[in-house]
Amino acid sequence: MRALYDTRPVLSPMAAASGERSRAWLALFYGALAFLVLIPVIAVRYPPLTDYPNHLARSYILLHLPHSALLRQYYRNVMQAQPNLAMDLIIPPLARLVPIQIAGRIFIGLTLLVMAGGCIVLHRILHHRWSSWPAIGFLFVYNRLFLWGFLGYLFALGCALMGAAAWYAVRKQPWPARLAVGTAAATILYLLHLYGLGIYGVILGGFQLTEYWETRHRPWRETLGRWLVFGLQFLPGFYLFLFVSPTSKAAGRIRWGGIWRKLSAPFNVIFDYHLALDVAFLGIVALAALVLLIRGRVVVARAAYASLVLLAVLMFVMPNELFSSYGADRRIPIALALFAVAATDWNGAPLRLRQVCAGVFSLLLAARILLIWQVWTKVQPVYQQFIAAFEQLPRGARLISAAPGLGGALPTPPLFHVDAYAVILRSVFLPSMFAAPHDAGSSIAFAGPYAELKQRTPPVVIWNDTLAALRDPAYAHRHGPFRPSLLKDYDYALAIHENWIPRPARLPASCPVIARGVDFVLVKLPCPAR
Repeated sequence: MRALYDTRPVLSPMAAASGERSRAWLALFYGALAFLVLIPVIAVRYPPLTDYPNHLARSYILLHLPHSALLRQYYRNVMQAQPNLAMDLIIPPLARLVPIQIAGRIFIGLTLLVMAGGCIVLHRILHHRWSSWPAIGFLFVYNRLFLWGFLGYLFALGCALMGAAAWYAVRKQPWPARLAVGTAAATILYLLHLYGLGIYGVILGGFQLTEYWETRHRPWRETLGRWLVFGLQFLPGFYLFLFVSPTSKAAGRIRWGGIWRKLSAPFNVIFDYHLALDVAFLGIVALAALVLLIRGRVVVARAAYASLVLLAVLMFVMPNELFSSYGADRRIPIALALFAVAATDWNGAPLRLRQVCAGVFSLLLAARILLIWQVWTKVQPVYQQFIAAFEQLPRGARLISAAPGLGGALPTPPLFHVDAYAVILRSVFLPSMFAAPHDAGSSIAFAGPYAELKQRTPPVVIWNDTLAALRDPAYAHRHGPFRPSLLKDYDYALAIHENWIPRPARLPASCPVIARGVDFVLVKLPCPAR
């Protein structure tokens, strides 16, 4: 049987020189792709990612809380080694060097590059050589989860691929080295994002199963020792989660989705703004990869088979909500796609074929980036209207917002959390901030009486069932987002897509209008009686 961990033959001097030239061209190729995917992030000031403004505002609060009396009356720092702290750990230090908006975009760019880079590094370790094949990973860095603003998870996913590469690279080293590398990777991933740690564990579990099968005739003590080292690396993360982080109290919050969610989940790896084109892109890439695989021009690393199976199974058994985190099952396909790219490689394909494939891939990627750039550029005036309105607020004001859930979770542009920019600009109290200590990654909480006010305030997004109920004047008076008993505790109110809010639940017509835009109205409270 062919050994699992084979090595490449020693190259002749002429072959080595040719290899050096190939690596130089490959580095230029990857550099060009990296610049290409960063163009939308560089070109716009307000990336239209749904949850991003809220996460950015939380980083702003963490940075300025120690020396801002306005912020301290509303928020408090409750960071206690929670999982999902990627943005909270990276953006505030960056914001000491550059403005917070630039720091946020740097993190977005890092997320894109870490995802692609993790795929490339893991491929290099699995196949023992650099190759153009893992460039396919660049095609998936703009995905549905990215547009939702799940940046912490995606950053941790790229780091998980790198961590798996590090573990695989030291697999033959003495156990202290393996334990040290694994423990460092697992603990860092826990702090970055809990799901990133889970993906890392599943990939390594597949490596372990494959190694066990290939070496099953070893003495049982040696096999047990390797599994023990594998498990011990996760102990610091388990300890932090169970005994330090308050997130463990949300462990029972599990919800399951329907079978359609499982069947449609794979489209999350590439679905952005143009469904037909996205499906065509995904179909072309999948069909080309399948043909190359059937014809033997592409090979799968033997060490990766079990991990691929485990990730595929995980996608179907994962619930919709886990540990208060939404879309748990929809996060797996992008991990599976990037790992599958890292696990495969060219297998004796002619140079001409590889060049044609690289050219077609580059055109596909350039077309996708162009479409994304156009959409992002087009929505900038919408965000600029909101920014101009928020700049009229007095510092430390209390702001309440409501936005109908139009277009599902990803309208264009996403405005569900655009009000969080008011926190960055004017240090306002905003009840829609991600500030629940028991939720994964909530490193801030509301302070004093404002925790109770947040509990009385409805969520910022009004979904269809609630919109229907708000047509009843009695229900709107008791539960509406702008009911008089609630407005008396706020200084300003923001209604997004006001015409979609049922009339009984709208802001009173007597409210003084501070600013009005295409998609919103900002008013001063209280509203005079008519």
